[in-house]
Amino acid sequence: ATTALQEFPGDAEISGLRTLAEQGLERTKESRRLFDEGQRCVAQGDLPRATELLRSSLNLDPRAPGLRDAVVNVLIERARACGEDNWQDAEPLCQEASELDANHAAVRALRSNISDTKRKMFVVQCLTECRSLVAAGKVNEAEQRIRAAREMYPNDSRLEQYEATLQREMRELLRQEQRRKDQTALSENRRLAEQN
Repeated sequence: ATTALQEFPGDAEISGLRTLAEQGLERTKESRRLFDEGQRCVAQGDLPRATELLRSSLNLDPRAPGLRDAVVNVLIERARACGEDNWQDAEPLCQEASELDANHAAVRALRSNISDTKRKMFVVQCLTECRSLVAAGKVNEAEQRIRAAREMYPNDSRLEQYEATLQREMRELLRQEQRRKDQTALSENRRLAEQN
């Protein structure tokens, strides 16, 4: 660009290209600085700060080799650090990593783990609620709740098992209710027969 400007001094197009090239170099240098600082933070275990720095680096130079992978790896590491009990914090990190590279093996594995954890926690909560409803004599509400849960997770064996148990209990309650009605009617018929 310098040679071209010497040959064509004052050429606006060449001058503009030179400015663009200089700005690109500055962005690349700043991106590299942020990347190096982000890597230091990773080494020190400061993953939130590393994430910020690496994101900024990627924003400045989205085509830099290895940068996208570095951001994905830090996001995955942070999500894993959240643990199974805190999937709510891990999920947005996983989502961001997925947006950067949906085919990354660690992203796919983490997405699957989060999904499994969500399902397990949902099932435990649902079964606890259903048992409380049954204990309170609200069997119909429990049946509706378990049916809704089965629609969300139709292949979950614990939900399937509890639904079958609940249906047996409901049949037994209906049988007992019918038996009480029959006994009441029989007693009434006896009383009427004795009066006549």
